Amino acid sequence: LTPLAQVFKLPAGTRLEVAGGEVTISPWWDACYPEDLAGNEAERTVELRQQITQTVQTYSGADEQGWGAFLSGGTDSSSICSILSRANPGPVKSFSIGFEEEGYDELGYARIASNAFGLKAHEHRVGENQAVDVVAQLATAFDEPFGNASAIPTHCCAQLAANNGVTHL
Repeated sequence: LTPLAQVFKLPAGTRLEVAGGEVTISPWWDACYPEDLAGNEAERTVELRQQITQTVQTYSGADEQGWGAFLSGGTDSSSICSILSRANPGPVKSFSIGFEEEGYDELGYARIASNAFGLKAHEHRVGENQAVDVVAQLATAFDEPFGNASAIPTHCCAQLAANNGVTHL
């Protein structure tokens, strides 16, 4: 999806060729990692957990003052915040975005995770006017057509973090 009519992104792993006025889209590559399938499910589960934990811990200590965590309250961000809170002596700074429009605000889930992991939580609710303003900013920031509504809360979360001295989420 893109915000522009008749402008589309190529599907992953394809190429566009123009020859003699003819346009064709064909497969270019397919990512295949057979080594990822070695071992049984229990072994792969343990290995995946170890790799995720090691990766999160590696990135968390790069700048002791200037980092924090995006926290939506979903499984991924809550898991990352759990790993960070166990690996760091002080409270981890978390940043969460909600919405003023009922039915879209999930800050309650972020609060559950924040309380469970002892995070230093920062929250902000985005209203209609701010969302419209952000769309205009995003249109100039992306270098390609982009039609994912998650860009609005992601941008607002990054801004909230920046306003609190955080440069890495």
